[in-house]
Amino acid sequence: SVEFNNESEKQYSYDVPMIEEYLYLLDENGITYNMADKIHLLSQVDKYFKASLHTHSNISDGMLSREELKKLYKDKGYQILSITDHNIIADHSDMNEDDFLMLTGTEVNINEPDMDRFTGKTYHLNLLAKRPDNLWSPLKKFGRFPQAAPYEEKTQHEEMDIQHDPESINTMIAKANEKGFLVTYNHPVASCHSYPDYAPLRGLWGVELRNSDSYYFSNNEDNFCIFRELRNFGNNVFPIGADDTHADVMVGGAWIMVGAKELTYDSVIDALEKGWAWGWRKKGWIKSDKKPALNPDLWDVLLSLTMKHEVHYHWVK
Repeated sequence: SVEFNNESEKQYSYDVPMIEEYLYLLDENGITYNMADKIHLLSQVDKYFKASLHTHSNISDGMLSREELKKLYKDKGYQILSITDHNIIADHSDMNEDDFLMLTGTEVNINEPDMDRFTGKTYHLNLLAKRPDNLWSPLKKFGRFPQAAPYEEKTQHEEMDIQHDPESINTMIAKANEKGFLVTYNHPVASCHSYPDYAPLRGLWGVELRNSDSYYFSNNEDNFCIFRELRNFGNNVFPIGADDTHADVMVGGAWIMVGAKELTYDSVIDALEKGWAWGWRKKGWIKSDKKPALNPDLWDVLLSLTMKHEVHYHWVK
């Protein structure tokens, strides 16, 4: 589930009545659905946790400490946070609470040579670790932020030679997957990327549909077509809403909802990695527990609609 706020902080999402309207339109075209009975499109077993998976602290170029970030997000009703400082990975699990979980991650930046800050191209990829203590990095020691030195000393640096071209980036993505990371393609529009930059990419887990930082500064961060094209190319990528927080003004602009059995690292990563409806369809509507998914006909229609429209699912009891 991907949700976001506009400038007036009004939350936009599609609820069950909107879904009913879609199904009514489909009914006019000869497809009949009986909406008299209540249908649970989302799992009634799993719990749903609000998550922000792309933020920056003052360990790199953010203005807020990791403690300040946690407080701001917790006060806004989040239960999951990943601090993904630029080219620096750190385990922040010391800040975990029973109702709040920190995920280990980093944002890797690969710029084109002599990149102009405003018009140059750059790959920004989030690496989300499947284990909290996985401190691998594909890069050599960054060294740009003196305050990050204690964290960099604990990092396992691969020192890969990565260039700003899809082939090189795919090599890095494959290595990150092998090392136990979920890889997200961040703000491709704000990175000045076009079709030749993203079409060859493989091995991605997610693509940012909405990035609050990019939207805040440029009011232009519509990545939906890129997400749709990558899926049409056969990539099982998931849509991600993220803040890319560098200051408090960006907190709470976009997020994802994670349906997991419990608020533990293993359970949340399992939910993120497997997905739900997209994974069910890919496996012939069979869930991870080997049982058939409920309402596959409705899910098939809804997933097809997401390829044409920006659909946001909102769980209503």
